[in-house]
Amino acid sequence: MSRTGCVRAAGVLVLGLVLCGCSDGPQAKLSPVNGRVTFKDQAVTAAEIYLNPDAKKGNQGDLGSAVLQEDGTFSITTYHPKGPRPGVAPGSYKVTLGLGRRAEKELTKFRTVQTTPLTIEVPEEGLQNVVVDLDKGVVVTGGESK
Repeated sequence: MSRTGCVRAAGVLVLGLVLCGCSDGPQAKLSPVNGRVTFKDQAVTAAEIYLNPDAKKGNQGDLGSAVLQEDGTFSITTYHPKGPRPGVAPGSYKVTLGLGRRAEKELTKFRTVQTTPLTIEVPEEGLQNVVVDLDKGVVVTGGESK
């Protein structure tokens, strides 16, 4: 084989390996999660909610997040290189909030994974109408608080 033929063959081989590496394979099933965040019986707005995978409980999934709407409602989205997808992988999560410039001292603990008391277990079928009650420091799912 000539030098040019070897270079072409190597180029085709490298291109084939690169293309094989570009496939994400099957995407993990995501479960829908939506609900509302309240504080002092009022909707929390101008904030974000984050579902942080709890590695201590075996969750190696991706972070889920949402911007809270004017009525405090949210619908969690997971962001992937190929774009956002609704929901999160089933598993255990620590719930944190991006509360912007809110000055209430009692909300500070909800800002980081290390200090938040809020947890949630997302089943395969997902969770609808979750209530995150910041006064009580609980997440209510289907009538049960965590």
